[in-house]
Amino acid sequence: MTYNRRETIKATAEWQSKQNYTHFATATFQYANNFTEEHVMKTLRYFFNAIDRRIYTHKGINKGKRFERMVYLERGRGRDNLHTHFFFKGTDDTEAKLISQIATELWQNKIHKSHSIKILPNTQKDNRNGYGMKEHYFADDDNFVAELSVINTLQ
Repeated sequence: MTYNRRETIKATAEWQSKQNYTHFATATFQYANNFTEEHVMKTLRYFFNAIDRRIYTHKGINKGKRFERMVYLERGRGRDNLHTHFFFKGTDDTEAKLISQIATELWQNKIHKSHSIKILPNTQKDNRNGYGMKEHYFADDDNFVAELSVINTLQ
């Protein structure tokens, strides 16, 4: 079976588009840091868990409640700038706005060596659904981070 990058990205983007994520975010660290991928993953786990706890509390999390998200980890053009892109949605517009506010506050105030976070509406015409796959060059490239993503399959 031959790997086709373009077809893989297109299929991922089409599937992701059907999930109707309402927001797209990019969160960066200070440039020229010496973070390892392991350190960044630990930081992102803290970040997403903190958002979940603020929205659903420990009680809700213990019942399996988490906000829906697809998380990607990228290295940047020079392969030395680890950062994340994530798509998310709330159960309604109010929750999505709350997620945006909490994410911005946490990233700016609690994340060590954070640089910026930008959260945008994700509409179908923006065509961002394949953006998280832009650094996917080979069949074994895996910039999608399943362990940080929450995908509700019961629809």
